[in-house]
Formats: sequence, structure tokens, C-alpha cells
Amino acid sequence: FSMLERSRDTFGFLTGSRKVPVLGMGQIRMTIQILSGANDQRFPQSQTCYSNLSLPMYSTKEIMRERLTEALKPERGFRM
Repeated sequence: FSMLERSRDTFGFLTGSRKVPVLGMGQIRMTIQILSGANDQRFPQSQTCYSNLSLPMYSTKEIMRERLTEALKPERGFRM
């Protein structure tokens, strides 16, 4: 995947759209919420209406990277 594709996938996961709003990125306020309690089995979740990312507290950076990579795959859709 190219960096542009990853950026689009990440933006789509957070906002529900892979495209930048007509009025620009300044219209979006993204937040990250760290969920308490370590849980390596859970995937990140997003609330697209609010551009909010709920990120479980993972035990390692590698596990966090794996879960984020899997969650950002476009074919995952809204099944998570």
C-alpha cells in the first residue's frame, strides 16, 4: 500500500469518507480516546460522526500496529 492509500484508509476509518471535506481539513476535529485496561484482543473502533478513535491500551506497540493495520483495511467495512 502506498502512503496515500494508507492515509485515505485512515481518514475513511475515522470519518466514514476517504475524501477531504469541501471546506478543508480545518472542518474536522479528530480525537483519540485511550480505553482503560489492557486488552490485546480488541480492535480500535471509530465513531465516524464525531471523528473519534477509541484505542484500547495494548501491551506492545507491535500489537497496536497489527490491530490498527487490520482495522484500517477497506474490505473490513462496518463489520467491526
